[in-house]
Amino acid sequence: MVESGGDRWAYNKREHAVGIAQVRMIRLRDYNRRAGKSYQLSDMYDPYKAKIVFMYYCSGDYERIAKSWNGSGKKTIKYWNNIKKQLKYLDISKL
Repeated sequence: MVESGGDRWAYNKREHAVGIAQVRMIRLRDYNRRAGKSYQLSDMYDPYKAKIVFMYYCSGDYERIAKSWNGSGKKTIKYWNNIKKQLKYLDISKL
């Protein structure tokens, strides 16, 4: 919800990030290299494929995952605060 509001067709013009997970090309290149895949940025409009890429980078607690996915700096703190707000709405025991 924080990344795209659940919109599989979301596009962030400033960052050239696409899909529900707002995958950027730099992240996709890294994933393709590490996983031996050849996904294109347009593939990230497919929620299933976007989730595969996102989950590849998920390890640790929610804060670590969120901050790692977002990058660094002051905006990352704001991003993490938005994630925490969304987590309050979830039944975390089901995650």
